[in-house]
Parts: sequence; C-alpha cells; structure tokens
Amino acid sequence: MPLWLHDPIQCNRDINKTDKTGWLNKNTVLEFAKYTYFVYKKFSEYIAIWHTLNEPNIIAINGYLYGNLENFPPGLSNYGYTIRVLRNLAYAHNIAYKTIKSINKNAYAGINIASPYFEPEKNEENNIFISNYVNYLFNELYLDSALYGNFDNSLSGLFDESRPYEFSGTDFIGIDYYSRVMVRYVNNDDVDTRLRYTFLPCNKCSDNYWDIYPEGIRKVSNIIFNRYRKPLIIMENGVADSDDKLRPDFIRGHIIELHKAIENDRIDIIDIIDIIGYYHWSLMDNYEWAHGFKYRFGLYKTENNNAVKTGAVDLYKDICSENGIEDGAYKEYP
Repeated sequence: MPLWLHDPIQCNRDINKTDKTGWLNKNTVLEFAKYTYFVYKKFSEYIAIWHTLNEPNIIAINGYLYGNLENFPPGLSNYGYTIRVLRNLAYAHNIAYKTIKSINKNAYAGINIASPYFEPEKNEENNIFISNYVNYLFNELYLDSALYGNFDNSLSGLFDESRPYEFSGTDFIGIDYYSRVMVRYVNNDDVDTRLRYTFLPCNKCSDNYWDIYPEGIRKVSNIIFNRYRKPLIIMENGVADSDDKLRPDFIRGHIIELHKAIENDRIDIIDIIDIIGYYHWSLMDNYEWAHGFKYRFGLYKTENNNAVKTGAVDLYKDICSENGIEDGAYKEYP
C-alpha cells in the first residue's frame, strides 16, 4: 500500500498522530475501487483470472491482532482495529468485484485467503474447541463477511450483523496452503478465552519451521468448499527450502492429495471438490515482506542476480506437460 495511504511506522509508534492509517480508514476502500478500475481497464486484455485481494485475513490478523508477535506491518495488537480492518477489507473485495463486473460481466474474479490446516493436539473437548475457533478466525471469519455480509464484531465465532444485500459474492475462492498448525488449548483464566491457545512446533519442518503436511491441502480444501460451495483455485503452495532437499517430495505429495480430492475413482475417497487450478509458489526466490530474502521458495534460486535451476524444475515441468504424476505409493494420477 502506498505511503500516502498508509504509514506503518507512524501507526506503530503512535497511530493517533497520523491520518495515513491504511485499511483502518474506510476511505482506503474508495481509493482501492479507483485502483481496481484503472488496473482492469489497463490490463484486462492480458489477464483471464482476477483475484481482488491477496490474503486479506493475514493483513488483518497478523498486522492488527498479532502484530506485536508476527512482525507484520503495522505491528499492532488490538481487537477493535482488527474488526475494523476486516470490515474495510470485506467491502474492498466487494467493491472491486462489482467494479470488474460492471466493466465486463463475463470477467472471472474472486478472492483468496491464506488457509493453514489447524489440528487439535489431542482429541479432547477444549483442544477441539480452540482448534475450531482458530480455524474460524483464519479460514472463515473474513470470507463470511466478504461473501455474505455477515460480520462478527466481537470475534466470538458468531456473526451479530448481517448485510447480505450489500455484497455480491465471488466467482471462486483462492487458497494459499503451506502447512499444518497443531493447536494446544491453554488453561489460563487470566487470559481472554479467544486467546487460550498456543501453536506447537512443526513435526516435519521447512526452513521457516512450517509443518510439511500434504494431507492438509486436501482437508482445508474440503472445509472451505463444503462451507462456501465455490470453485477453488490453489493460488499458492510451496516450501522454504534453501538446500532443495524438500521441494520435490513436497510437490509430489500435495499434487497427489489434490488429485484425491477431486476424483472419486478410489474406494477411500469421500470428497469430490471443484478445484479448477493450481499455482506453485514460486517461480523464483522472492522478497517476503516480514523476512526479506531469508527463506527460499523458488523453483529457481536467485544468486547474484542470476537464476539458478533447482532439482524440482524438471519435476514440475513434467507434471505440467503431462498433466499428471506417477507415485509408487499409489499409482499414476492422470
């Protein structure tokens, strides 16, 4: 977001001394509508699929609820700010979607969120409850408001305001899936019930300590598809792997789980999900806004301004060209 709309440093130091508060300011929604109109008119002939906002749930949660822990700008931790940002981001998607459709009613436009798979540490009531709440917080809270106009103004898990007539929905939902998160209930009466949890360390770890769990992409796709009944596109799926030891198996495992989710030709498959696309993250190492170039996600490494091919490039090329993958543990997945 441009500095004339958002000054994250000043917001972190003293938010009352600036009017450049980004998504806390509803006027940003209007500016985003103007931006959407300009971008669509400029580039529509080159682009077939549009998604309005990238990971708005992370913008709100990591920036305004857990900002003091996650190092996401502006680094705040405030329930009221989080709720206001979520509302403005919901309206931002809606007005962007309507803007695109007003120019071209046949345009294909959607919204995407970061979607970890949350699993309770133990099959116990408190652990299940808090794991379900965290799943709601990350994977459902924003979509409920952006698609249906159902607002949870207390982060209670239940909406207390509904404005369905103001919202137009989406053509698809994008999912950014990277990892499983194990959730443990923390029994502490001095802490707000909504914060009585901790995330456990990863089991099979990537370089950034995210838990590698291919089954999670299938499970989280199940959760989101069955709640919203919209086509899904996997917008991001990748692994931080500087030594290129994890990436080939990561790609194989996740592609196979997606295949199992959309096909019903195996006896153990109970889910048939409308998944219409998959994008691996990423082609080249990229600048992560909270970590810089520390973590390497690229199929090509960036070294001294050069692109260096990793061992996963040919694997992914073959998957794309053959439209399938063969894995000895199962069979060929066409």
